[in-house]
Amino acid sequence: WSDNDLNDKYIFDWGLRSTNTSGGLLLNSGSSIEGMAETNREILIWTDVSMYSMRYTGPPSIFSLKLISLNVNLISRNSQIAVGDEIYFMGSDSFYRYKGQISKILCTVSNHVFDNINSSQLAKVYACQDFRFSEVTWFYPSANSFEVSFFELSSILNLLQLDRKRPREETGLHG
Repeated sequence: WSDNDLNDKYIFDWGLRSTNTSGGLLLNSGSSIEGMAETNREILIWTDVSMYSMRYTGPPSIFSLKLISLNVNLISRNSQIAVGDEIYFMGSDSFYRYKGQISKILCTVSNHVFDNINSSQLAKVYACQDFRFSEVTWFYPSANSFEVSFFELSSILNLLQLDRKRPREETGLHG
């Protein structure tokens, strides 16, 4: 990150010096950054094999980094959504919720979803939130489709139980 002194003529100075607040952190696990999500308290960073939490701590370090898990990933760059201080995300094997710690969302249709997703089109998986109904939805291409053709719906208010649904015709999604 660059220096944060707005009155400094070197505000965009990325050099690490004792006279500025520029800095950086090293992610020790993983070979690529796969996604990020921001809450009010932290920024979550996923690599291809792990998940980190980055928090603002102020001078002198500015940010701290904490490894949350070594065995969790995102199925796609857009498969996570922040809902207040909670993050809901789809990994390569399950649906998850993060609120200070990771927990799997128990789902009766997980096997169906992960057994019937087009693994060559995972980049098209995305999550979104419907504020009107307190729901998080994941859209994904089924095994027989090259485009998004199914969605999984999670009601935040109803104990995070997912129900497999076929897209409505008015959404423009076709299987």
